[in-house]
Amino acid sequence: MQGSSGKVWDQEENDLLQRIQACISLKSEYQDQFRKARDRLAAESENLPGKEKRHFDFSENYIFGKLENFCNRLESIKKIIKTLRVFHKLNSLRVDGIDEIVKRLETVESNIKMRPGELDYRLLDWDTGFEEFQNAIVRLEGELQLFIKGWIEKPVPTTQVFCILAKFQPLSDEMHLNIMESYQELIRRYHKQDLDMVRKVYNKQKSDPPGPRNFPPVSARISWSRQLYRRIDGPMEIIRELHTEHQILKSKDGQQVIKTYNAIATALVEYETMYHNLWTKSANQAKQGLKGSLLLRAGQEKDYIINFNCDIYQICREGRFIKKIELEIPPAGEELLIQEDRLREYHKNLQTLIEKFRSTRDMITPVMAPFLRFFVTRMENALRPGNALLTWDSLNVPTFIAESDAVVDEIRALFTQIQDIV
Repeated sequence: MQGSSGKVWDQEENDLLQRIQACISLKSEYQDQFRKARDRLAAESENLPGKEKRHFDFSENYIFGKLENFCNRLESIKKIIKTLRVFHKLNSLRVDGIDEIVKRLETVESNIKMRPGELDYRLLDWDTGFEEFQNAIVRLEGELQLFIKGWIEKPVPTTQVFCILAKFQPLSDEMHLNIMESYQELIRRYHKQDLDMVRKVYNKQKSDPPGPRNFPPVSARISWSRQLYRRIDGPMEIIRELHTEHQILKSKDGQQVIKTYNAIATALVEYETMYHNLWTKSANQAKQGLKGSLLLRAGQEKDYIINFNCDIYQICREGRFIKKIELEIPPAGEELLIQEDRLREYHKNLQTLIEKFRSTRDMITPVMAPFLRFFVTRMENALRPGNALLTWDSLNVPTFIAESDAVVDEIRALFTQIQDIV
């Protein structure tokens, strides 16, 4: 059973375990046959006269004692192999800080494997080494428990800690790590450091939240609320998966977490919905407003003014950001985004036209006013379709602007000539 160097550890583990099991099974079979022979002889002797009774006076301990001690040693070796197999899984966890524990494990493994006489059951020194090995493994389990607790107390995202605990989950029973209690401790941390914190931030900042840089107001508020929601929902997603398998939310702490999470999540979703609906309503109203005429006549002098809501620009800007954060855009909002550049051009050109109309009209002196009234009326008539017929959705707005601008330019040139003569 020894390897080339005389150590049992040099053999391939699976082959070694099979050999150990074969030895233990063989010993058990010898003992079973011995007991059957003893019991059969005793039963047959019951029917014989006293002088002819046969006695089975062989000592089981004398016959099997050495083999029993040897097999006990094999059981110890088997336990070492299986224990190290479990602890070797720590090498694949890839968790920051686990290296120190792995190094101590390597020392423990080296100490027991370097100890001589693993197959010589008469060497009690090896049994002492085995006891030290078991004590060292218990200490390592305690260190792992403290290692996990240390991660729970670290100022890192709760989702990260849940992922680390999940890595230890398959090893929990074999290493006596009590992961279920660690989950409960992490749930309490989640309630205190995530849920309570988000609730306080929400109540304090909801009226004027800090949003991402360069975001318009509505999108900034929605992004802020979503960021808070992600802070509580990321860990909860993992908790739900763990609860499906391990029922970790059935505890008192778990029930309190569910209650608090539902209250905060509902408030955040309602906050987002409220501001999204406000923007949707504004977009619908703005789109409806485009059905009005291009121009209005206001004041005592019935002067022309542009009938345009400049909030449309802000609504369109909000719409682009709302698209980025993947919220629904109503048809009216989509149409505004499509029309934005065209509306900007119409608005700019109309502003230029109206300013030119006013400045041309203001070129008339009081003395010349009665004589030039015809030309003012002509300019007003050129602008009249913008007040009576055309809306922002009309297709011939560019034609109207171009024709009106031509009339105003013509009359402005005339008034300039008159000023030069006068």
